Amino acid sequence: MTQSNEVKLPKRVKSIAIIGGGASGAITLDSLIQEGKFDKITLYERRDVLGGVWVLDHNPDQLDIPPGQSQDQLDPKVEIPNDLKLNQTFKTSRSKQQRYLHTASYEDLRTNIPEQLMTYSDEKTWGADPKLKVEEHYIRGIAIQNYIERYINRHSKNVVLRTTVESINKDYSIKDGSSQFELTLRKETNLKDQDGNYIDEWSIEKYDAVVIATGHYHVPYIPNVPGLNEVYQRFPSKIKHSKTFRASNDFKDQTLIVIGSRASGADIVEIASNSAKFIYQSKRSEGPLRFEGKPNTQVKPTITKYELLNNKDIIVHFKDGSIVKNPDQIIYATGFRFSYPFLKDLYPNFTTGYINPDLYLHTFSIKDPLLSVIGAPTDAISFRAFEFQAILLSRFLSGKIHLPSLQEQIEWTLERFITKGDNRAYHTIDLGGKLEYLAYLTELGGGVEPLGGTGRPFPTWTQSDLELHAAIQERFKKFFGEGELNEEQKKL
Repeated sequence: MTQSNEVKLPKRVKSIAIIGGGASGAITLDSLIQEGKFDKITLYERRDVLGGVWVLDHNPDQLDIPPGQSQDQLDPKVEIPNDLKLNQTFKTSRSKQQRYLHTASYEDLRTNIPEQLMTYSDEKTWGADPKLKVEEHYIRGIAIQNYIERYINRHSKNVVLRTTVESINKDYSIKDGSSQFELTLRKETNLKDQDGNYIDEWSIEKYDAVVIATGHYHVPYIPNVPGLNEVYQRFPSKIKHSKTFRASNDFKDQTLIVIGSRASGADIVEIASNSAKFIYQSKRSEGPLRFEGKPNTQVKPTITKYELLNNKDIIVHFKDGSIVKNPDQIIYATGFRFSYPFLKDLYPNFTTGYINPDLYLHTFSIKDPLLSVIGAPTDAISFRAFEFQAILLSRFLSGKIHLPSLQEQIEWTLERFITKGDNRAYHTIDLGGKLEYLAYLTELGGGVEPLGGTGRPFPTWTQSDLELHAAIQERFKKFFGEGELNEEQKKL
């Protein structure tokens, strides 16, 4: 890497917008503020509660998810008022479009990474009621939501709730580097129009840099299996996504088919088996199951097709030749797709749904380093990994460090794509590779200690941390192992 080819800030960054009030937004906000170099930092959260995916919505929207539909079809950009101008507000009736606000959290959701490793490095305990603990190292999801909320509220004056970023634009024809991002904002109010519809207030704000911290558990995906669309059209309420699962009693005395064996699929089978009549769990991999089953559960291979007989009987065909007739519910625990409708004008191909292909180190946009994403990596020690990303980003935006050359960044993304493909594995930090990835972020960021006397230090690992990390690596190998992790190299 030569000095002249390094990617540097095109200008001094004075203002930064953060989109999302979950775990990645929380640590980004704190890291940027600790730098002490920026005039304005605003975190926008579209809901009236902080905590991201850890918020438990007891009565979620019952989503209609047609099989095979992409994130662009399910979560398009909303219509923006034509008369909206800078330094003005504009009022409209609230759109009825589904926005996938409610989370995938369920009542028995728990962490699968020990508290010692998952928390931010400066607040290493959840600070929760001991009754919420599960075994020695794990805890219920509500404790995580409270932790994130407390963390963000360290800087409550920087937070704007009930405000959605609906569009981002930037004039790249301006060559002197002075162009800013224009964010179109929609703020929900409690006012109603004469027809009883809630009113939204629209406005435009400008920022030098934008950090996307929206996560990737919003827009669900159900694959298009032969015959499934016909079943969906006839019985839409029978085809569900795991995002709407909440508790065992949802399926009392019912016969279920659950597709998927990762965390949510395994949890649904285990929890629902307490009240369901019978559960068939369809899985692709040959790897072991985390939940070994009960007398009312049975493992099945992949589903090859659905049949709808006489417009009333559902026949589900499995790869081994077996069938199940007329299940009460078919639940797809088949994951989510990245969705950024607010980027459709600026970068319409920012995501494929599976991956964000132009992000260096899963963080910096190659097209514009002033646009970044925190929280894309999965299986990477969760919150602690977001902290490494956030510190590196804050040092870059404050002008303390530079990024490698554009060529090196492109080569990194190309190599990642060639080896991982357009699927979940792209942003997955491999077993055994987590500490190496985080160590490189620290090296690129100039080392552990803050630079120039301000900012957060990068987290470091104690011997106890490393031993615990090694132990959970072995546990994950047994759960995900050769079977499930290898299967993740394929698309759904």
